[in-house]
Amino acid sequence: MSEAATALQSSTSTFESIARAQDNEFPREVVDRSSESTVTRGGEPNVVSMSDLRAPDFSRYMGRSADFVLASARMSARQVDDGEVERLLSEHRILAHEKVMGRADCRQLARLEYVQWTLDRIDDAKSGPALDVLDSEVSLMKQLGEDLISLKRSIDRISGAKPRK
Repeated sequence: MSEAATALQSSTSTFESIARAQDNEFPREVVDRSSESTVTRGGEPNVVSMSDLRAPDFSRYMGRSADFVLASARMSARQVDDGEVERLLSEHRILAHEKVMGRADCRQLARLEYVQWTLDRIDDAKSGPALDVLDSEVSLMKQLGEDLISLKRSIDRISGAKPRK
């Protein structure tokens, strides 16, 4: 089982054990989104029993491949509009300049790393699928080269030819 599947199974077990903890109760104020007022019952905050919680069925996520996760992340990153990308690029230029000038503090360096990571994810969402195809073709050509070298060695061994370096 993969690490992600193990972690997900562990989370599922945690939620199931919380749902089974029937004698634990906690006060919960429910916010009515339309009026932003607190919903209460008889002037008191609504009390919800832990047994009222229903743990979601996470089993449907088991066995999802890394390709699915990558495609989902790329789809999410493609939703970033051009204005946000320009804002990130501007912030990146400012922070990189501060770093080069030696004036960036720890917080700015961490922010620079985050902004660079975000821009990389956005770029990957745009050009990643084409690069994945290219990468698979390169891998295929490397394998073809290794197979041809192996074939040549086999032919040389059968024919008695001395291998060349």
